[in-house]
Amino acid sequence: MKIGEVSKLLHISQDTIRYYMELGLLVPGRHGNLYDFSEDSIEDIRWIHKLKEMGFLLKEIQKVLSLRRTSNWVEPQEIAEYLILLDKKKKSLRKDIENIEDEIARIEEEEKSFTIETAGDKVLVGAPLKALEYLRCPFCGEAFAVEQVQMNSRYIYNGKLACSCGYALEIRDGILLSPGAADEADGGADLEREKYKDLPASVVTMLQRSYNFLLHRISGMQLYDRVVMETDINEFFYLYTHFRKIENRVLFIITDRYPQVLRMYKERIEYLKLDLDILYVADGSGNYPLKKGSVDLLIDYFSSNYRETCHGESMSGRMPEYLKENGEIIGCYFSGKNEGRIFDKKQFLEEMKGNGYALIKERTIECPVEVGKGNQLLLYEVKAEESTAAQKTVT
Repeated sequence: MKIGEVSKLLHISQDTIRYYMELGLLVPGRHGNLYDFSEDSIEDIRWIHKLKEMGFLLKEIQKVLSLRRTSNWVEPQEIAEYLILLDKKKKSLRKDIENIEDEIARIEEEEKSFTIETAGDKVLVGAPLKALEYLRCPFCGEAFAVEQVQMNSRYIYNGKLACSCGYALEIRDGILLSPGAADEADGGADLEREKYKDLPASVVTMLQRSYNFLLHRISGMQLYDRVVMETDINEFFYLYTHFRKIENRVLFIITDRYPQVLRMYKERIEYLKLDLDILYVADGSGNYPLKKGSVDLLIDYFSSNYRETCHGESMSGRMPEYLKENGEIIGCYFSGKNEGRIFDKKQFLEEMKGNGYALIKERTIECPVEVGKGNQLLLYEVKAEESTAAQKTVT
């Protein structure tokens, strides 16, 4: 028989037959350039399939076929050797079953430990009372009058904040809602965290390297009783997986234009029971209701890329007015081409310098091909220069 005929007869591909031949499992006859498969060769294939169904590996099948080819299956020694191979495989499979059952038991225990918690198991938090001293009208700079509040000794859960100039805010379910917040009916809120799903391993590795840089720089700072701010978390949210690794006596300010994104992350963080003070601010305008010069550390995890796209400015534009005189920005900036737009790290750093910020640390990571050939991540840390600090104090 020709190889095509054998393929049709036994319902296996010609590539599989050739692979068996390469391994020496099949040794058909040959006439010129054509292979001739005899009944013995066809029987060899049937034996290969039978042994595979019993769990034998191809290298183990080779030994059985060698016994078959060198005996008539009537010799006691060969039969005994084959029975030994069968018994050995049976014991191996039973051991596999035991191991699989142990693994299933471990999976079931893991499933129990990761069961989605009910609402009663989370620690409900609100807007921290300690955050009130940092809240100011973004237009006149005056403090707010607090009205109609529901609160305890640590948090405000619901209430209204009003300025004498007419600007007003609402605290709803512990989230500060500004007039600049997006309408919840607007599209674009990543409530399913789609940006993080099905990322190639090379991209996750790249992000982890950026995480490591930021965490190393942050870990070297004295943040006790300081203010740390991260904006635009609908894009990426660095602090979400790093709260546990940062000094907990910090006031965290987390902002995004979508109230529903803040609500989603707030609920998930409440399940973690971290005992943190986090002020969630829904605002997309950039006119944050915060006292100027109140933030010690600003985290820019691709926020500058978002701001350049949507507002035509990076973090060194409007945001530094919220930083203290010695405040710092630590971040990760995408440099390259994305969706028809070019982001230039050199221009970005020059803009930082032009806005009065000195570069403390810089590192570049090459992006994997999945992100785009030639693209890079700029990891950076900048700090306000003395002249900038003096200018902010005068203004």
